[in-house]
Amino acid sequence: MSLEKSYKLLRGGVKLELAVLNSKLRRLPPGVPHSLFLCLTYRCQLRCTHCRYRQPAYRTAGGSGMPPALALLLLKRAAAAGIPRVIMFGGEPTLYGNLEKVVREASALGLFTEMDTNGLLLSTRKLSALSAAGLSALRISLHSASAAAHNRLQDSGSFPLVRGAVKRALESGFLVYLSSCLSGENAGAANIARLSALGKAWGAHGIRFLAHVSDKKPSGAGSPGIAAQIRKKGLETYARTCFEKAGAGRCAAQEGRTVFVGPDGAVRACPYAVKVLGRAGGGFPLGRRVSSRAGKMLPCARRS
Repeated sequence: MSLEKSYKLLRGGVKLELAVLNSKLRRLPPGVPHSLFLCLTYRCQLRCTHCRYRQPAYRTAGGSGMPPALALLLLKRAAAAGIPRVIMFGGEPTLYGNLEKVVREASALGLFTEMDTNGLLLSTRKLSALSAAGLSALRISLHSASAAAHNRLQDSGSFPLVRGAVKRALESGFLVYLSSCLSGENAGAANIARLSALGKAWGAHGIRFLAHVSDKKPSGAGSPGIAAQIRKKGLETYARTCFEKAGAGRCAAQEGRTVFVGPDGAVRACPYAVKVLGRAGGGFPLGRRVSSRAGKMLPCARRS
């Protein structure tokens, strides 16, 4: 599917919501994050080799998921603070029992509503329910342009399932991005180019590349290199990474432009940040700058 066709398939409501989001982003007051990552659950049906949430600290935190009352409270706080976008996050958010209810509340509050997902449960029926609830955009995981490499990294045979999910999501009128964690065998510049080309061939509207982060060996050193490769290959209009601007010295989280809340209410600068900054259940103000004030150190870098 061509990019031209996939843009034509966008639902009218999504086009309007995207225009409103872009208007809000242009007028966003200094210090207010542009995105709330709402981590609804750490549960996932996959066992990706690079997944930090398989570590014991995450498996025990949050239990079965974020209490619905907390999720709805956080959405209200985000809207009141002027945060324009919420990203349903996990784990795998489609395993969260109250997903449609939370999406519906986010949309009703005027938040541009996205979801980060492995795509395996995105049946036509599920996509229809999410569309009716007000979800506008999907970020679907794909970690290599090689089916065999992707399947090894996810410890599954999911590559054709991901392709099918992308196709159904586009046909359902969603804004669709691919999301790729670069680690090990797929971390090279060649894979960045191949994945971008594959994303365009599938009709995905863009791709986000992330450097691998582990609590055992946390490091954000890969992100500047990824940004440099994106610029070198002329992919700035299609591909993104943690560094939103070409040549930027600070990532979005370090600039206070993102905030993450886990199922247990733990607040971090972004999904890949190491340091817990506070507890949302205790009234942590989502609308304030949440940068860790770590100088040039990235939020996902090692701390003493």
